[in-house]
Amino acid sequence: MDFRAWNTGTVELTLEQEAAHLRLCHAMYDVGGPVPSSARFLMSIFRCGNAKAAGLVRQLVKAGKIQRSSDGMLSNRRVTAELSNRERLSDTRRQAGERGGRARQTERETKSSEGRVTPECPLSDPRVTPECGSIDPRLALGNSLKTNEKGKPNASTSRSRGEEIREDTPTAPKGADPEGFTEFKAVYPKRNTAFPATQARKRWVEACRKGATPAEIIAGAKAYAAEQTRIGKVGTEYVQTADVWLNRQRWPDYLDAEPLPQLKLSAPVTDETWRERMRSWRARGGYWPWRPCPPPDDPRTTVPNHILDEFEIPIRAGVRSDALMEAAE
Repeated sequence: MDFRAWNTGTVELTLEQEAAHLRLCHAMYDVGGPVPSSARFLMSIFRCGNAKAAGLVRQLVKAGKIQRSSDGMLSNRRVTAELSNRERLSDTRRQAGERGGRARQTERETKSSEGRVTPECPLSDPRVTPECGSIDPRLALGNSLKTNEKGKPNASTSRSRGEEIREDTPTAPKGADPEGFTEFKAVYPKRNTAFPATQARKRWVEACRKGATPAEIIAGAKAYAAEQTRIGKVGTEYVQTADVWLNRQRWPDYLDAEPLPQLKLSAPVTDETWRERMRSWRARGGYWPWRPCPPPDDPRTTVPNHILDEFEIPIRAGVRSDALMEAAE
């Protein structure tokens, strides 16, 4: 499939119409020609009901993507052309196979009589390349231009496209870790898998090139480690891998957040304030800064029971927060 031609030709179709179009074309390639427009066949390839399948075919016919013949067969012009090209190519190869080695022997004799110059490279052609026997010198390497000036190369011949891509990809210096990376590795919270040093080092270099400083990344990693320690996730699969954490630029989440007030048992807390804290606790993956009140999933929590029930938080170990509140008073 020429995917560029496909994308251009289906730009006006919906995703559902494009999928139906693709399945019809696949069916035509499979059988080597038009396919029937019967309800049973369309339902089987579209995986939907009769009315839906018939409606999709009508839409594709109206859009000019599918053609319906008088005998009820469905076809596509591009598929028909491709199948015809396949048949011609198959005939050509079959005829060449029937001739056996005679054609190859004749070709070798022809090349030998012409002094090994192929028809694509005649001696009279002034643009014959050195590979075809020309005595003209090669173009000097490194003479690349950004313009299309006549008679000079438009692209550099001194390095490949792959080399250019590798140069554009951030890489860490060889022989030593980048500045601050060793400290980052030391403070980042442990996971249940090994630290991805190679990938994390690349993401570290990339982040620094984009303007981040080692100090702020390390500070964010320390805050993230403190959060994971508080919620008891250090050493588990719930800790994000360092390379993903760096790639998603998570450190600003822990640097730019405004400091949250500390909870005082003597200060009155309204139900709406408790609800806001509960929503924040869930949104931030278990981060609970309101001390000395333990987190809502801790059996020692002092969050009111009706708020816990509202957020469907079970009371563990049979401890009720009301009793804890009374003891605190």
